[in-house]
Amino acid sequence: MMQFINNLKFSHKFSLIGVLALLMVALPAGMAIKGTSEKLSAAHAEAAGIAPSGDLLRLVQLTQQHRGESALVLGGNDSHQAARQAKQAEVEQALVKAGQSVADLDNPKLNERLATIQRDWQNLAGAVSGKSIAGPQSFAQHNALLAEQLALLEGVVDSSTLAFDPEAGTYYMITSVLHYLPQMTENMGQMRARGAVLLSKGSATAEDRARISTLNTIGQEHFHDARGAFDKAMEADPALRQVLDKPVANAVAAADAVFKLTEEQIIRAERFRLVGTDYFTTMTRAIDLQFDLVNVAFKALDAALSDRVAAARRALLAVVAIVGLLGAIGLWVIVLTARTTTRSMEQAVQLAQRVAAGDLTSRVEVNSRDEVGQLMLAMQDMSESLVKIVGQVRTGVDAVTTASTQIAGGNLDLSSRTEEQAASLEETASSMEQLTSTVKQNAENAR
Repeated sequence: MMQFINNLKFSHKFSLIGVLALLMVALPAGMAIKGTSEKLSAAHAEAAGIAPSGDLLRLVQLTQQHRGESALVLGGNDSHQAARQAKQAEVEQALVKAGQSVADLDNPKLNERLATIQRDWQNLAGAVSGKSIAGPQSFAQHNALLAEQLALLEGVVDSSTLAFDPEAGTYYMITSVLHYLPQMTENMGQMRARGAVLLSKGSATAEDRARISTLNTIGQEHFHDARGAFDKAMEADPALRQVLDKPVANAVAAADAVFKLTEEQIIRAERFRLVGTDYFTTMTRAIDLQFDLVNVAFKALDAALSDRVAAARRALLAVVAIVGLLGAIGLWVIVLTARTTTRSMEQAVQLAQRVAAGDLTSRVEVNSRDEVGQLMLAMQDMSESLVKIVGQVRTGVDAVTTASTQIAGGNLDLSSRTEEQAASLEETASSMEQLTSTVKQNAENAR
């Protein structure tokens, strides 16, 4: 492995480092983007459940009102026939609207439940319109229909993940608006229908009173749970208090009043003194105040989820932008570093090759102070030192050449002088020989 890396060019080494760095960054960046994207998807899913939930709540409210009107009409109070027919038309319009919003969720199970509700409603509405159904059966079928509607509402809450909201303020508000309050209004609606009929008849059996008492007790329990959930929501998110404080107070006062009214005028009353239509109107007003609270809370919930979607979208864009920017900067730094380093190394190699070829006049421009720049400066200093050394060698060679020339000239002069001295010696020897010969002759002549 080391040999493989050692044999790679610098450009290939930097490319390898870049790929490894990209892989190291890609994993946490991908996880961050995925997490933010999941938050955005969850916020979108919750927001998508708002419209069908609101439409179903409206459908529940209108169906409850139709149940009460039907109970009065089937109980012999024909003065409510026009109101019942108008309420039937409202229910049918609300059912169409709810069907459209539920269909947008593209959930087959929810669509099946909705189809069942539509079929049961058509049968029930036709029977009530034709007065082919008795009051108790109408009441029971309305209750079953409302149970189906509330089950469909719960299915919408679950499928859209509204039930799993991650923030305390909106979680408790969802719990109250989409669970406790609908259950409470359903109990109040049954109390309204049963109580109005009993008051219209002017008498009630022990069983009738027990049923009303049970509904009253369960309604108060749901009321207590709803109020507690709203308190927790406002405690978790103080901004909700400004929006919900007054509607909650109005709904609480109205609910307390009708629970007390039912207890005193129906459950414990020995003789009924309250008129059935008055009880019906009072209960309707109290239930409407609960739905007014639902509407206000629903708007606050819708705004909170819309803000969460926008915040999640901004967070996702910010994460993508930051990752993209950091990735681009990192890539730019790697490319720039690789380019400058490889270019400097190529210049160093070329300089070394020219020096090896004997060209000591080459110069390079050094713009960096890193190790490669220091290498370039060292090689340039080496080249300059070699130039000086070569110059000194040349100067020494010239001096040696001059000295050799001078020595050669001296040798020639010495040789010439030696030859002259030899000639002189030869002449001297010849003269000595002549002198010797003369002396010998003089000696002989003297004898």
